[in-house]
Amino acid sequence: MIGLAAMQQNDQLDEIIEALPELVGKANCHLVLTVWSKAGPTIIKLARSDDPLLIGMPLGQVLPLTHSASGLVFSAFLERSVTRELIAKERLSYGDKNAQPQQDIEILLQTVREKRFAISRGEVQSDITAMAVPILDWENNPVAVVGAIVAKNADESRISSVLTQLQKFSEQISVEKPAFPF
Repeated sequence: MIGLAAMQQNDQLDEIIEALPELVGKANCHLVLTVWSKAGPTIIKLARSDDPLLIGMPLGQVLPLTHSASGLVFSAFLERSVTRELIAKERLSYGDKNAQPQQDIEILLQTVREKRFAISRGEVQSDITAMAVPILDWENNPVAVVGAIVAKNADESRISSVLTQLQKFSEQISVEKPAFPF
């Protein structure tokens, strides 16, 4: 069964990657595709738009769990046992300067689960706002997270427009949880 699940995830990733150029056109911004690795949310694809905004995020970069839109989505949708240790290490690495109280993190993750998106303003790169949505498998686990990147000073209508496109994409490409057991 594990082999079949892995094959289905690879098929779903292929489908996501093939659909990114169309989403770039609709959202008119750069997109970042991340997957979960042992180190955390890892960038595997960057789909660029005509937007002149420079992005300093290379393939293979691991994003923070509590200070990036993609990290927040993974943290909200993955089992706590998968993320607990990495979040604890991340909180220690920030020291007192940017470490959020655990209760605030829990509230934030609950909000991300309910809204099914996260927004990060200037946290990974100071001049960008990032939005992210989960792409879920048939068990409602995140196969990947798609993020959109706009200028940090983008107005709310621009952010809302891009977020709407991301949410539509997530709904279309995520797999519904079946009503029957396999």
